[in-house]
Amino acid sequence: YDAGSSDPNTIAASNAAASGFRLYTGTDTQAADARMQATLGVANTPAWRGLAYIVFYDLALARYANSLAGAQIKAEILQLGATYSYPYTTFTQPNQNWRRPAWDGTVYCTVAYFAHLAATSSDGLTWATYSIPNGNSAAYQGCASDGAGVLLAYGTGVSTNMWRSVDHGQTWTACTLPGFNGYVTQVEWNGSYFLAITDTGPFFTSSTGVTWTAQTAPASGNFSRSLSWDPGSSKWYVCTQFGAHPVIYSSATGGAGTWSIVYTLTGDLNNFDQCCVHKGRILYLGVGTVSSYGPCMVWSDDGTTWAKINVPMRQYYILSDGSTCWVGDSNGAMYYSPDGVTGWTSWTGPSQAINHMAVYANSYIVCLGSGGTAGYRISRSYVASIAPTLDAVVSAECLQSGLLSGGDVDVSALTSLVRGYRIGSVGAIRAALEPLQASWPFDVVQHGYVIRFVARGGASVVTIAAVDLDARHAGERPGVQITTSREMD
Repeated sequence: YDAGSSDPNTIAASNAAASGFRLYTGTDTQAADARMQATLGVANTPAWRGLAYIVFYDLALARYANSLAGAQIKAEILQLGATYSYPYTTFTQPNQNWRRPAWDGTVYCTVAYFAHLAATSSDGLTWATYSIPNGNSAAYQGCASDGAGVLLAYGTGVSTNMWRSVDHGQTWTACTLPGFNGYVTQVEWNGSYFLAITDTGPFFTSSTGVTWTAQTAPASGNFSRSLSWDPGSSKWYVCTQFGAHPVIYSSATGGAGTWSIVYTLTGDLNNFDQCCVHKGRILYLGVGTVSSYGPCMVWSDDGTTWAKINVPMRQYYILSDGSTCWVGDSNGAMYYSPDGVTGWTSWTGPSQAINHMAVYANSYIVCLGSGGTAGYRISRSYVASIAPTLDAVVSAECLQSGLLSGGDVDVSALTSLVRGYRIGSVGAIRAALEPLQASWPFDVVQHGYVIRFVARGGASVVTIAAVDLDARHAGERPGVQITTSREMD
């Protein structure tokens, strides 16, 4: 992981490498790591405020001889740096109303709402389209994947309401959900099997996406896009969309008779059809009155105790990038929060005059336009070092002695950038400057009452003729000589 590079490819590779760990910088407000709490228990996991540390998630040790002893960590502390808060790159997409995308481990894939088309991209910027051989009306709702090559396109509303691809979205075959002709509104993968929810019918499960088994839904009604899997509790969560008081259910398997009510939304809370799990926190986004009427979040850290709070936006999606929760978007405008509940920050993307559907995968948030030909890709925030100049380092070292002031040194000729510099022990100024002289050659000379630092390799100041240098052959008498002697003070 290289936080100091300005090369886009290096940044992308670094962000990909960074997805397996989380850095805590030692702030006075940092929270305990949710993954450690889930493993060790809340009471046994302090926040370690004031201490910087790194938590690794599912670190593959094969390359380190299957031992943590072989995994060496190098941390570079920067005196100067710049944080780039989620830069974006725009792209051109085929002109369709693209629905919820997914990542199959190799490509991003999305489907068009009113056309039998799938679009794929390996980098989230350049897209190719492929036909889905469906002769019925088109009303696709989105894509799902196991992350290992299987893609599902779901929706429609007729007997063939699921399509499957195992060649990264290039060819598709029909799948049958037995006895169901309605809309499949969402499909998710929990690491072992797919769970599909529908608008008015049963749920369905499948380990491969080929053969599906009907499961009785927890209640009658439309569950829309309210399905999420929480790895922390190993449970599915889903929310009804209609009725006086929508209800959130949970199940360990998604099977018939396994669902139980965990929370009933009271008052005027409604339309909680957007959800995700962020840092172990279950989040449902809808509208209703908390302190005032508007967008609000219903959330729980354990699936048992629930709370609600107003949030700044409810539009088309909510997602987690592992470190930040996002809600969006409205013509490129979004909000993000470190915990999905508080501390929301406004983020403005490109103004493309359309709304978007998005997915986070492979270190990027890919936002596809719901109509039109424009989309954009967001990179996760990164820190880049700002290399100080040599004059600043040399001046700081001289002044650190306490013997010199700013007027005693002239470092204006030292303009090189210092990528890295470390002093390992307390010593003389000369010992601190010599490593710098070796890397960026310069001389130290007295000029009046000022110590001047002069970089080597500069332009010549004067040309001295050979005769003035007293050049002569062997045996010839020397020219004019001036003899000086130093007197002791």
